[in-house]
Amino acid sequence: MPRRAPLSFHATAATLTAVAFAIVFSPAVIEGQQRTLAPVGAHVRVSASSRPDWTEGIVEQVDSTRLVVRGTDMSADTIPLADVRAIQMRRVRHAVPRAVAGTLLGGLAGGAIGTGLGCSGTRAGDEYRALGCAVGGFFGMIGGAVIGGVAGGLSGRDQWEYLPLPGR
Repeated sequence: MPRRAPLSFHATAATLTAVAFAIVFSPAVIEGQQRTLAPVGAHVRVSASSRPDWTEGIVEQVDSTRLVVRGTDMSADTIPLADVRAIQMRRVRHAVPRAVAGTLLGGLAGGAIGTGLGCSGTRAGDEYRALGCAVGGFFGMIGGAVIGGVAGGLSGRDQWEYLPLPGR
């Protein structure tokens, strides 16, 4: 049977861990870290007082005085940070999760509607009533899944999120 360390060792280790977390995550340390305006490689739109329109492109460089954005025409725009009024970063919304959700919801709704239509086409007590309900539900589910998947995949666009400006 292995020997257990004294309880005081565990208490000391826990105390040191807590102190280390308190130092690392203290507000003074977090405040002291320089926040970047936008990460390099991000797709952004920038509104600056020195430009009449939004400048859109990929961030190439950010430092304490300027922001360099490469536009779609491959020209690099250098924007002084003092001129930046607003900056937005593009958040990509992927189509696959929306298409899957649309397929599932469309299949469920289509199946319910198809079952209702299939059952309403037969009389109560008809020996083929169950078959009519099942066939209607099956084809309704297939149609609803196709329509829901296409609608879900095509819905929604990329979102633009405003970023906080440092020091403002």
